[in-house]
Amino acid sequence: MSRDKGLGPIEPWGTQRALIHAIFDGLKRDMRQVLVLKAGQIGATLIMQLFSLFWMQRSPGLQGVCVADSDEVREFLRDNMTLMADPPDDEEKGPSTVFRRNDRNRMSFHNGSRLMFQTAGPRSGRRVGVGRGVAFIHATEVGLWTHPASLTYLRTRFSDQHPYRLAVYESTARGHNWWFDAWQEASDAVDIQRIFLSWWLREDYRLDPRSPEYARYWDGRLTDEEKRWQVALTRRYHRELTPMQWAWRRWYVQEKAAGDAQLANQEMPTLPEDSFEATGQSFLGYDLISRCRQTLKAAPKVKGYRYEFGQRLEDSKVVPTKAGLAHLLVWEEPKPAEAYVIAAVPSYAGTPTCSTGVVSVWRASLDTLEQVAEFADTNCGLQTFCWVCVHLLSVYKVQRRAFILEVAGAGMGVLQELKRLQATGWGTRLGPAVRKLVGPISSYIWTRPDSLAGGVALQWKSTGELQGWLLRRLKDQLGSGTVILRSAECVAECERMRQLDDHFESEGRTIEEHRLMAAALAVESWASQVRPLFRKVHGDAHTGAKTVMERMMTGFFSHLGAKPAATG
Repeated sequence: MSRDKGLGPIEPWGTQRALIHAIFDGLKRDMRQVLVLKAGQIGATLIMQLFSLFWMQRSPGLQGVCVADSDEVREFLRDNMTLMADPPDDEEKGPSTVFRRNDRNRMSFHNGSRLMFQTAGPRSGRRVGVGRGVAFIHATEVGLWTHPASLTYLRTRFSDQHPYRLAVYESTARGHNWWFDAWQEASDAVDIQRIFLSWWLREDYRLDPRSPEYARYWDGRLTDEEKRWQVALTRRYHRELTPMQWAWRRWYVQEKAAGDAQLANQEMPTLPEDSFEATGQSFLGYDLISRCRQTLKAAPKVKGYRYEFGQRLEDSKVVPTKAGLAHLLVWEEPKPAEAYVIAAVPSYAGTPTCSTGVVSVWRASLDTLEQVAEFADTNCGLQTFCWVCVHLLSVYKVQRRAFILEVAGAGMGVLQELKRLQATGWGTRLGPAVRKLVGPISSYIWTRPDSLAGGVALQWKSTGELQGWLLRRLKDQLGSGTVILRSAECVAECERMRQLDDHFESEGRTIEEHRLMAAALAVESWASQVRPLFRKVHGDAHTGAKTVMERMMTGFFSHLGAKPAATG
């Protein structure tokens, strides 16, 4: 039974045929988990109901589950599948059925297969798949599930060996939420196939050239956005849309989505990335995000290091490791730069729910600010985070060097650790050696922007209003090309950040935005502390910096250990 034709045989649309063909193509390559990002009203859920019945009956003894986002949808799916599976009664042979049992919670087939029906709701979502191993999963509207961990529960109960195992998770997008995270993480997975079902795969989503709607919405040329879409469609899918299809898309935006292009992108996306633009306004927008990604491709080869902290600063060390396991990523070795900016945001400081502590290092000149290193870790305490700041301040030591620290929340504790280390050698027996290696730290001095006197404080303390200023200033400099990002994780945080009215919020399974805030703080320090000096001071910057490896492995920590014991 369909919305448009009621009872009758299913005549599959192009979207439905594309889904089934892609599933079987993936099975040939032994890809048993499928993520389906879909447009609205393209028949994916309907065809998966029919496919589920087929798969259960062809696979004797198969244990499966169908999971919906609400009880109402779950009941509708079960009722609809009952209508599909049971043919009309034969007057001579009597009632016929493929079911051995069919009740509210399960369908049991004569071949021993069972299909359970569950809901991923606020309470039931924690029990999805728990206690039962399954080899077949159909999960619908996953992006609307109340409990995101339901997807993890299902995956952990999914068979790794059954010859007919298959899990299909399908959903429309609902912003840069946890469904977006799952879609992104599957981009390079071995066992997970991604399928995008767009509106342009439906044959009837086009206007008749003789219709008044076509005359109203097609003017013979593509808009700039449509040109961008067409280039991407040709490159990725080898598909060129017709004027009838573009006219239909314009009609849909105006007369179905009430002129809301953002809503239209969510319900009828042309490209996968457009579908996730669901709430608020994108912090950077598609074009600027694309430019940032291009700069990532041109980044130097990254080096990875891992901190191993000891009881004292001089007992700690840094060892090289793979980039995926690293605490510290280095794109550029220290060199005789004009200036460096080190920006630090401790765990739970800039954002009370973000557990990642970040120290970001930037090479500064009068015209550009380029990221050269980034520390990020979720298990760094106040003192050890202070040691990381001190270490990087020593490694990237030049004549003009600025340091800005977020002191909201836990950041104030890091500032106290830093002041104690400088004043009394707290955390080391080699206080004088530390002060000599690090040298004077040019800390950020905050002044009230609306006052000519007073309101002076050490370092930066964010409020909602100040955070908005920081982010907008960063966006300006990224747009002009003067700020160059190297961290892919930072770009991802930019992509997740949304502007809702007069404030910003980050979307995702977990809130991660400290890399972004560190970048914004670096821009603030560069604009307020460093650039004004360039107009007053000229000449080459003096530096004694060596390579990161030398300073880390033999220069910084080992140099501390070689000093005679002393007290601060």
